[in-house]
Amino acid sequence: MLELSEEELEKLLEEHYKPGSSFVTYAEDLYDSKRMTEGNVVIPSSRDPTIWKVKCMVGRERHSAFCLMQKYVDLHALGTKLQIISAFALEHVKGFIYVEAERQFDVNEACKGICTVYSSRVPPVTKNEVSHLLTVRSKHNEVSVGTWARVKNGKYMGDLAQG
Repeated sequence: MLELSEEELEKLLEEHYKPGSSFVTYAEDLYDSKRMTEGNVVIPSSRDPTIWKVKCMVGRERHSAFCLMQKYVDLHALGTKLQIISAFALEHVKGFIYVEAERQFDVNEACKGICTVYSSRVPPVTKNEVSHLLTVRSKHNEVSVGTWARVKNGKYMGDLAQG
């Protein structure tokens, strides 16, 4: 039988269980590595909660998502929990917010009492649309030489300018 001193044993255990050690693997490490593809794009799986597309007032998308999350926080403080995971709005999608939850009933319950949200028909976002929905879009505002533009705010609001 091999006997180790307390220091040697402690050093061996630290080496064995340190972050990044190949000795210890966790189920979620394997799960995450299976979901990754080239370019670190996460592919939705069947274990992920559903994202629901909820109609709301045009121009009030961010406000509606904020109200929904504020309702979550307020009810959580009172000891009641809404069964939603997240709510978000996208700049390029007008008139809709997205709510992540397991069931449509949970989304309908969460939307009750929020006057800018219309939760009568709430379709799920298909799994192949989710990755497209959550991709980052870059905005290019290039003004080329000789282009005319209207000044929108400030001292010269309403004036024409040439770039």
